[in-house]
Amino acid sequence: MDDAIKLPRKIILVENDSVLRKILAQNLELYTGSEIIFKKDADDLVDYLKRDDNHADLIISENMSGDEYTILKIFYYVNSQKLGVPIILLGENPKLKGQVEQIPRNDWMSVIKCAANLMKVPAESMVELEVPEYYPVISAILRSIESAPVKIYTKESEIYKLWFNENDRLDLVKVEDFILSGGRLAYVNNLDRLSFAKAINENLQSQLKTENDPQQLTYLAGEAFNSAATLLNQVGVNDLSVKAAKSTIEAMEKIARASPKLDDLMAILVRDQTSIAWRHSLMTAIVCHAIVEKMDWSNQEQANKLVFASFFHDICIPQDNLACIHSGGELFEADLDPTQKLKVERHAFAACELLQKVQGVPFGADNIILQHHGMPNGIGFPEDHLDNRITPLAIVFRVAEDYVHRLLSSEKPDSFHVLKALTMRYNKGQYQKSVEALRSCHPKLHS
Repeated sequence: MDDAIKLPRKIILVENDSVLRKILAQNLELYTGSEIIFKKDADDLVDYLKRDDNHADLIISENMSGDEYTILKIFYYVNSQKLGVPIILLGENPKLKGQVEQIPRNDWMSVIKCAANLMKVPAESMVELEVPEYYPVISAILRSIESAPVKIYTKESEIYKLWFNENDRLDLVKVEDFILSGGRLAYVNNLDRLSFAKAINENLQSQLKTENDPQQLTYLAGEAFNSAATLLNQVGVNDLSVKAAKSTIEAMEKIARASPKLDDLMAILVRDQTSIAWRHSLMTAIVCHAIVEKMDWSNQEQANKLVFASFFHDICIPQDNLACIHSGGELFEADLDPTQKLKVERHAFAACELLQKVQGVPFGADNIILQHHGMPNGIGFPEDHLDNRITPLAIVFRVAEDYVHRLLSSEKPDSFHVLKALTMRYNKGQYQKSVEALRSCHPKLHS
């Protein structure tokens, strides 16, 4: 973490459920600009507060830790010392009715709103998700559902018009006519994204398993990627979000294995109009797969690890403007506010934290994700772009991702010049071997 970043508020969090703890920490940090300080129980928290140089703007605590009423000990200490620190209880305790804010444990979004209110964080300073009021979805996905799970809109001359009301039966003739007339995108209200994602998820998973046409599979997988990212970022790790992620990863593996010549495929995907975050992940998966197949030490298991990493590596920054940042220089030029900057710097580390609760993570995939920007600890960007402390598979991933990033960020994408730049940049050891393997995937460009 950049030592220059000092978040303006401190929240002490006492919560032993690791999933809830991570969800709260990530969102409190992002939306209220707060440093989250974890304490295991009331005694640990009180000991922290007794030190003269420590303070807290808010305390959030579970009701009990083991057999101890944690919240009561915390409340009595704060009250007796007249610290004036507001307290949120995750759960319910009749003894403290009217004394502290009490919010159900499963309603973490209300916790975030209440925290912002108690700390007097103005709404205009809270970092909102970088999505518009009306969020685009690929209209072709509407073919797979019988009724509208939420209100669905079309866009005409910058005006959003209601197309289907919630629970309306979808007129497939109308949908097909819209698609054939060039209507690639429909829209849902930003607040309905999660409901929409849940509704289409099961249909997507079924179609991804049976679809074999590469173009249609790419469309479906792109929508599945967006849905899975929404679920993982808004509800965290649960059965629904994990199934969504795994179905998308399986589809990405299928696309990578069946891909045509690499240079032809890259040219197609660069021109695609789907989200940059999705194209970046899919293209990185395909390029990683192509590189590792050229290595004499490779096998299918390693190729699958790289595809898995391609899905998860930026899952904590699915917004296009954040996913486009790949160096310290680009981060500086992006001119983000401190909380967004911190989110970008920590996204590899945060993704690995998320994976701790996912069953069946391929062995070593977390290291690829942690190190995918070349930092062994998963935080920030390296000064030495040839750092040999990262694993060989992470090096393959770095080269592949850099290649994709350069193609996507160029006004006139050109594999020849991108490969020339990579050859000059990665000119030692495993880095050089990875670039050579990538060059061999472009027979047209061999000199």
